[in-house]
Amino acid sequence: MTSPTTSPPNQPCSVAKEEEPSKLVTAPAKSPASAVIQPPPYTAFSRPKRVFILAVVTVAGFLGPLAGNIYLPALPVLEHEFQASAAAINATVSVFMAVFGFGGRRPLYLISLIVYIIANVLMAVLPTNFGALVFLRIVQAFGSSAVVSMGAGNGKPYSNKGWILWPPTPFSCLAPESERGPPPPKPTLKGYWRLFTYPPIGIVSVNTAILYSSYFGIAVQLPTALENVYHWNSTEVGAGYVAVGIAMVVGSIAGGRWSDWRRARMVNALGEDKVTPEARLRDQIGGILLCAAGFAMFGWFVDRAIHPAAVLFSTFLGMSTLT
Repeated sequence: MTSPTTSPPNQPCSVAKEEEPSKLVTAPAKSPASAVIQPPPYTAFSRPKRVFILAVVTVAGFLGPLAGNIYLPALPVLEHEFQASAAAINATVSVFMAVFGFGGRRPLYLISLIVYIIANVLMAVLPTNFGALVFLRIVQAFGSSAVVSMGAGNGKPYSNKGWILWPPTPFSCLAPESERGPPPPKPTLKGYWRLFTYPPIGIVSVNTAILYSSYFGIAVQLPTALENVYHWNSTEVGAGYVAVGIAMVVGSIAGGRWSDWRRARMVNALGEDKVTPEARLRDQIGGILLCAAGFAMFGWFVDRAIHPAAVLFSTFLGMSTLT
């Protein structure tokens, strides 16, 4: 049986069969997969628009973590500005992350960014009020979590006449999402539970939750330790977070390369079909142990008022192995 692609464009398939009987007999047998011409990957966007979308998403991916982390070095300053306790100011970090975690996955980019930008502007211009600070952090988290990593900046009073960051309004205009393909299944608690009870997913989820909470435990405590124990000023405290940023970048790159190298060795020894994606989980054991050691060292160094270089080293060790 011949494929319709063998007939001329303007003639029926029966004519093609009569004109080329020899080809049907003498042609070597081919598998159906090799006989079908694969079309090029489909996309509704032109190349410039694809580059634009990729650039916006890349920039948003950088700004997303910035929204939660640029706030942290200023925690002692905010305690003084709002005349609030450390526990109360730390609660603003908690409410932001809690609301951020429950944000929607596919709302319109424009609406979410408008909500986010309004919250940032209000935090920057309104008079000092702790209740307004907490409420606007919640609103900010709603706006930023709608596009997850696209939740950008943090308009927060840094001193009497300054701000940490103003909203990135140039990135508010985004291209529409492609409608290609069937819609994903509606998420349900039962579906999430079925995923969580799959051992590899459950292990990774619990491990990530512990590491992520440990990260914020150290990141929130670091500015207080550097200011109260080592008497650093706000600028020096902010510079101390450079070690955290470098550690996470180095850890992400080195950890990924290490995991790829380990997997390549297993493939060479056992074969591609014998190495499952779950085999990478064993590489996390060493990282978890080093991360726990770094965080334990951080607590001991701060408690004993050891040299700040040792504190930054322990922070670097814990954060680099965390990622």
